[in-house]
Amino acid sequence: MKRPTEPGLIKLFRYFAIIGAVYFFARWVYGMSMAENQIIISQMEYFIIVHAFLLVYLLIPWLERQLKQYYLPIILVFYSVALVVGSVIYLYVPDRTIVDFITNSYGLVPILIVPLVFIAWQYDRKHVLIYTAFTNVSDIAIAVVIAQGISLENLPILSMPIIRGFAFMMVGLVVNQLSDSSRKQKHRLLLANVQLSQYSNTLEHLATSRERNRLARELHDTTAHTLSGISVNLEALKTIAPEDNPEMQGMISTTLEAARNGLS
Repeated sequence: MKRPTEPGLIKLFRYFAIIGAVYFFARWVYGMSMAENQIIISQMEYFIIVHAFLLVYLLIPWLERQLKQYYLPIILVFYSVALVVGSVIYLYVPDRTIVDFITNSYGLVPILIVPLVFIAWQYDRKHVLIYTAFTNVSDIAIAVVIAQGISLENLPILSMPIIRGFAFMMVGLVVNQLSDSSRKQKHRLLLANVQLSQYSNTLEHLATSRERNRLARELHDTTAHTLSGISVNLEALKTIAPEDNPEMQGMISTTLEAARNGLS
């Protein structure tokens, strides 16, 4: 779980915490107006508290700085356990039936599937399977307890959590596959940018080398040719200059030496 947190995931998690709190508050208000069982009311209150804690946790930047790569896994584990505990509360409802429990558990599907998407996007398939098994096997166990065992009569009802778990697993695996594809594409894009940068540097060096070669050719074809001509003229001038004029001979010799040095 040391993979860097995907950009924007924490922000989306905050929005989800707000929506979850509003969702369970609406169910609590509905339950109060319909005079539902007090255990069901308490269950809704419990979920409201869980989402309020989730929101507070996600709104504290100091925790993220301190916990670093463990910041997101800790809250995901807490939230998953909290949801299962919330389902266990239903065991204390008097005159409960397996149909009522299944109906109640399916009311949690919109809440359960969002963390599944987060886990599938951030982590690998192993964590997707662990979350799916943990949240759905616990519901199957609670359903078996309420039904007081498995029989041919309640088997169709008991199979519904299994079907839900299979659907969760498929959603998680598809999201995980999309996430892996996105990461691979980003990696390939990064490599392409690096190669493009290297290619650009190569072109720049090649252009510099061509300019140097052009200047070298110009120096060879013009400056060197001119200096060679000056040297030849000075040699000729030296031979025809009066020998009894040492000052002129000295100036010619000095100029000739300078031309030769320049040619070299």
